[in-house]
Amino acid sequence: MAKDTPRPDPLTVRQPKQARSKARLEAILDAAEGLIAVDGMAHLTMSNVASRAKISIGSLYQYVPTPQALLRALADRFLSEWRRDIERFMSRATTPQELSDAIAHILWRIYGTMKERPQLREIWAHMQADRELAALDLEDSRRNVDWIVDAMVRVGAVDDDDRARVVADVLLITHLSGSAIQMATGLDDDEGTQIVRAYVETSAARAGLPAPSSFPPVGSAT
Repeated sequence: MAKDTPRPDPLTVRQPKQARSKARLEAILDAAEGLIAVDGMAHLTMSNVASRAKISIGSLYQYVPTPQALLRALADRFLSEWRRDIERFMSRATTPQELSDAIAHILWRIYGTMKERPQLREIWAHMQADRELAALDLEDSRRNVDWIVDAMVRVGAVDDDDRARVVADVLLITHLSGSAIQMATGLDDDEGTQIVRAYVETSAARAGLPAPSSFPPVGSAT
């Protein structure tokens, strides 16, 4: 009796190994993000993405099995950019003040990116409306918490014995940052900056870190 062929995970995008296939997947994601930027999420259909990427619908489905997987891949792409920022800035901090400044810098950069690429706001909003994608977003927040708490211990902002006590606070701060920035990007520049500043300063106080040295962070721009 033949074994049933495993069904592809509807949330999983094919991860190509060859350079040409990787470039094709990036072109698909670029096409999808560009479509959202021009026409909004309502026009994010598989046929529209295939047309914009100049590939057949069959080729598209070889990489992306479902619209939900496409949305996940788009979210993963911009979340991975922010993970790299978090790792880089966290690793540079050697004191609680430097760590507070690093967190302020990261959140300011995310705010600037979402102002420049408003399609990311739509992607993030649709993630929150989808149960499985929202769960993935929470998983990403938990990974970020590990990096931040590790950094807090390393710079002496918290004792290793107190790690469990601060994890819940940092998870709350990290996971709500998307909502705060989403709100800020819908306002004019002055009010948006004030919202991000308020969130950064409130978060630092809640985490037991000093307030940032300056805001917006020195040497950064939206």
